[in-house]
Amino acid sequence: YSSHPNKERRIKAITKGYNNAENNSFVTEKKLTDWEEYFFRAGEKYDAKDYEGAIKDYTESLKLKPDANTYFKRALAKGSIKDYSGEKFDLIRSIELEPTDWKPYYYLGLNLYYADDYYGALSAFDTYLNLTEWSGDFYDIWTGYYMAKCLYNEDIYSKSLKYIDYIITEQDFTSVIDANYYGDFYQIRGRNYLELEKFDLAKKDFEKASELNPEIALNKELIGDVYAKEKNYQKAIEFYNQALKLDPNKYSIYQYRAYAYESLEDYFSALLDMNEAIKHAPEYGYLYFKRGEYSYKMGDKEKACSDWLTGREKGHSGSLDKLLEICGYSKFDFFSADDFMDEALNERTNENYDEALKLLNKSKELGYEDTYYLEGIMYSLFIYKDQFDLALEILNNIEN
Repeated sequence: YSSHPNKERRIKAITKGYNNAENNSFVTEKKLTDWEEYFFRAGEKYDAKDYEGAIKDYTESLKLKPDANTYFKRALAKGSIKDYSGEKFDLIRSIELEPTDWKPYYYLGLNLYYADDYYGALSAFDTYLNLTEWSGDFYDIWTGYYMAKCLYNEDIYSKSLKYIDYIITEQDFTSVIDANYYGDFYQIRGRNYLELEKFDLAKKDFEKASELNPEIALNKELIGDVYAKEKNYQKAIEFYNQALKLDPNKYSIYQYRAYAYESLEDYFSALLDMNEAIKHAPEYGYLYFKRGEYSYKMGDKEKACSDWLTGREKGHSGSLDKLLEICGYSKFDFFSADDFMDEALNERTNENYDEALKLLNKSKELGYEDTYYLEGIMYSLFIYKDQFDLALEILNNIEN
């Protein structure tokens, strides 16, 4: 994480020698007997970036003595090898054993944030704040930043703005974090301003973020978004162009530049941009939906319907609406065996037994898996229709 503190690593000579030779078959590691011996040897391995070795020794230490700090240290080692579920488990176990230690809450907040569990992260960070006294240090600043991010991602913009604005205006955050991340703080404040439609303030923050991190395309893209919100589409396109010079592979820049062209009724340029967006994000169904709209507005219904078919296949529900409305399809053209079964049950409830039978046969043709259930429904329909001979035939099939 960018929010992990830098620290001086002290590597003992014996650890370095061990790591250099660990792949040699003649090297064996001494089996220890005390939990502290395993704990300190694990720390040496962690400092030497031998995270797997550190995890093994922390595990042996925990077998001899369950200890909150050992779980915490093992969590950090697991996080270093991207075992985030293991990291989460160890952080929670550390908290269970020592609920007043702030460190596991801080790192649990980071873990949950990156797992998109924003309310969980907020809870962990809030506990961190309750256990510590605010001093504006490294941990405090990043806690405030991530709380602002969590709130933003949950659409709680005013409260998010309150957190990040306090850090920028009231704290000397630049003295405790790396300069590479200064722009991130202005960017999240600008995002809140944008959502709250405070466009001038948003633009100012995105410009500041771009000044601090001129290599990041997103900052230019966000300035373009502000101009687009202000309906100054030509100016938006200028900044999207600048963003693409920094990152020509970022699909969202093409996507939003396409929207700007669309607003100017330049559907040909919009379609070209959506082509590029699709090249870089081929599984995003909504992009096909939009390209279909542009083709349709340009008079090419065939291409539009083709894109809407692809959009539906890739999970975009709005594409199905277009296929039904414009392209002459029926909803039944897209039904699965399960869909036909559901529709048949609805028709049975409505006492439309003939229609229910037709739908049930469609389900059968498409290979509905639970044949006993299907035949049971069919049996019931024949009973309702007083076709007892056919019902008996179904019943005999079920029995056999």
